[in-house]
Amino acid sequence: MLTLQAAYGRSYRSKKAVEADWKAEKDFVIIGPWTHPDCNRYVNRPQLAGIESQVKIRYGKRLDRVCVLEV
Repeated sequence: MLTLQAAYGRSYRSKKAVEADWKAEKDFVIIGPWTHPDCNRYVNRPQLAGIESQVKIRYGKRLDRVCVLEV
């Protein structure tokens, strides 16, 4: 399961905001696992369809919160 965070300096305070941008197909950055060949690549939901079934997205002021969303 890939771990992502918001791209282009965006940040979120709630899971609802993360879900809205994920469904709106905004870009996120792959931040884990570190050994993944696409680490630090920008991706969105349609690009991961058929490759991943779920993703973990880190959010919050210190990226200390995590939500798991369906691709």
